[in-house]
Amino acid sequence: MVDVRYVPPGERLRRYVTGYHRFAAPVCPTRELRDAFFPSVATIRVSLRNSPSWSLRIGSRLVDPMPAVALTGPTSYAGYLTCH
Repeated sequence: MVDVRYVPPGERLRRYVTGYHRFAAPVCPTRELRDAFFPSVATIRVSLRNSPSWSLRIGSRLVDPMPAVALTGPTSYAGYLTCH
């Protein structure tokens, strides 16, 4: 099961940040986790310690593996994540 949490930014950051999302999923070494992201505004994605490697395809562009800290978007394409 994937755990998704959303936290709105503090009052002073609302002009610059729309929100914080945390995605957590159990790691299963025999299966890949696949997910899709809707087209969105620019995002900063941070992989926390002990995170498995993952890739992201947006349109025809594939980044594999994704760096621990990545800036993506804005994009009018869906993003397809694969966690290995």
